[in-house]
Amino acid sequence: MSPLDALTRILILSRGLDTTFTATPDAKLPQVQIGQAVNAKVQEALGGGNFRVSIENQPLQMNLPQGTKAGDSLPMVLVSRDPRLTFRLDLPQQTPPPASLSQTGRMISQLLPAASRPNPPVTQGNPVLPAAPIDAKVLAQSLKEALSGSGLFYESHLAQWTSGARPLESIRAEPQNRMQTAFSPVAASAETALPAQPSVAGPVDKVTIETASPPVADSGKSSSPPSGGQIAIHHDALPIVRQQLETMETHQFFWNGQVWPGQDMQWQVKEDGEGPGASPDTPDRWQSMIRIRLPALGEVEANLSLAGKGVRISMKVDSESTAERLKTGNRKFLESLDASGIPLLSMTVKRNG
Repeated sequence: MSPLDALTRILILSRGLDTTFTATPDAKLPQVQIGQAVNAKVQEALGGGNFRVSIENQPLQMNLPQGTKAGDSLPMVLVSRDPRLTFRLDLPQQTPPPASLSQTGRMISQLLPAASRPNPPVTQGNPVLPAAPIDAKVLAQSLKEALSGSGLFYESHLAQWTSGARPLESIRAEPQNRMQTAFSPVAASAETALPAQPSVAGPVDKVTIETASPPVADSGKSSSPPSGGQIAIHHDALPIVRQQLETMETHQFFWNGQVWPGQDMQWQVKEDGEGPGASPDTPDRWQSMIRIRLPALGEVEANLSLAGKGVRISMKVDSESTAERLKTGNRKFLESLDASGIPLLSMTVKRNG
């Protein structure tokens, strides 16, 4: 592309200039057909944006873009004869360069699973509590601490630690700081503040990032092969990294584990998204699902939808007797909600199926 072509294209894009130009004085150019490409040879600047041009040896005058100068040759197409000869600037179409991902982008694409696969759950290795709690507040606080210390929010916790809002002990307790290899899991700027812990042997996975080198023209010689970059990630950290990426992308997380010895529980939290007509000031809406099988009640699935005005609760159970038991025995639960200042908008209990 010539400098004039480039300048004209920039002007068209940035200033919304018309790409059609009318020629004066009146001329017919009978040898040129509508749609035919021609070259307008700029011969002289006449002032005020007007130029004398020659098309098919016919002298004409046109008002051309700023930056045009004598000697330029502009590719044009005849688009109309009436009421005057009108031409359209025929700039060559530019093929955009192929899109490419940064090294970080390619690493993320390798770590993220196929879209059809479910999000991996945050798995709790040890029971959250040593025994079944009497006070539900104890269980709620323990679940909060288990999620907070799962490693899912490690980087934001590091930022809080550097600003003095989080103690060092809580940072040390997260999974990333229990994975010791030849490299430190904590940013180099924090190495002096975080003394080394006892070394724990563990395999290191290397995520290979292929970066294609451009071919080198050398008569008779083949081009250099693609070079590959590798990023070292501790083997045990791969599930956490994947969970972090998918949580950011889907705005939801899954948790599996034992809340006390022998009692498994599944927990899901997700952002509900903005409803129709929601404004930026609309409070966040969250949905939480807990699925647990209790000795006296069987399997219970509780879905909670929390918004600015209160909470909606929907429960599913295995039997009618359990449904009736929950309906008639929810007084303490309602009192607890009221004491917490969370209005109950609705509550339903029904049998599965």
